[in-house]
Amino acid sequence: MKTLYNVQANHPIGKRIDEYKLTFEEKNDLIGELVKAGYEFGDITVTSNNYYEAGDEIEITAQDMKRLMVNDEFYRTINYIIEQKAKNKGLDFRANKEILFPLKGTLKPMRVNREFGHLIIEWDIGDNPESMWRQTNVYFMEKMGYKFIQPEFDEIPIMQANDDILHEYELVLKYYALQNEIPIEEAKEVISKVQSAMGANGIVFYRP
Repeated sequence: MKTLYNVQANHPIGKRIDEYKLTFEEKNDLIGELVKAGYEFGDITVTSNNYYEAGDEIEITAQDMKRLMVNDEFYRTINYIIEQKAKNKGLDFRANKEILFPLKGTLKPMRVNREFGHLIIEWDIGDNPESMWRQTNVYFMEKMGYKFIQPEFDEIPIMQANDDILHEYELVLKYYALQNEIPIEEAKEVISKVQSAMGANGIVFYRP
């Protein structure tokens, strides 16, 4: 978990920090050090929030469930996960609902494509890897005030990427290059001409 600070003021120190062209995290760490050192900010407003990040464990208690049940999406999602936990453990959901808490999960990064990914929660609901609701995104929790730092992903070249994270166009490029033993840039030139010809005649590829 990381504490992020926000400074609201037009202050000489802030201007000097900006002159050094620090990254957001470097600025944040510097402000954090000043706060911990007891630096007097005067009329500067410093607010802080705790953000969960990859590797952290998150816990939902029965009290959290009652407190946050005002949000239908949050309540239904957590309820589904708890129900799945009961099923995996061979317990009656309605009779054992209270003892199934706290619900714990580990935050992990999940890559979506060659360039991007997002944070997911892998819930501790039993050993069955095929369980529904074993993994969820974090967006429904953000609506309830939980804060997260989304992971950064380095871009993977098409020829080095696994097929399951490639779009159809990227798969065509990859396998055209492999089958014809040509560089990916040359494959792009060829496929670009094919796409141009298709577009001129109103032809598209689609999945049935």
